[in-house]
Amino acid sequence: LALIAGPSGVGIYSQFINLSALTSSVIPLGSLGLVNYTSSCYEKKKLHDLGIILGYFLKRNIVISIGITLTMFLFSDKLSVLLFSDDKFGSLIMLFSVFVPFNLFLSFIDIYLKGIRKLNIYVLFLSINSVISTVISLILIFFYDVEGAILGLIVSVMTNLITGFVILKKNNLLI
Repeated sequence: LALIAGPSGVGIYSQFINLSALTSSVIPLGSLGLVNYTSSCYEKKKLHDLGIILGYFLKRNIVISIGITLTMFLFSDKLSVLLFSDDKFGSLIMLFSVFVPFNLFLSFIDIYLKGIRKLNIYVLFLSINSVISTVISLILIFFYDVEGAILGLIVSVMTNLITGFVILKKNNLLI
């Protein structure tokens, strides 16, 4: 990225990574307890109870993620000025705001796989996602510079989400 986009491009990308880390640390709320509860319900074969609690947490967090997405979308120019001292990145922030709800679903797959303690499937999930994210990011950075790096974040989350569903379905782990 530094060779293609230069130092300022790396700085811009870093701010988006920080924004991503901030939103990912806020959402999903209650994730630590949810891993423990998932593990307990899965071991006791209380899949109905697990489905109810996961649904409750998902609904609650969807509302929060949509609120964050709308806030980022509506105030994208102001966020751009706050983060970059320039409003020209407002459109990238609007695009990035799409990332938040998809990242929530990806986080729930991660929580679920941790909770059911299927380490081989979890490692497979992480490994495939790392490869996919790297390939997508490199291609998009090469063709679109900093904008490609931001697009890479968004597209990677979406493809990783699809990968997670495929892995869960293939291993009969959907509840």
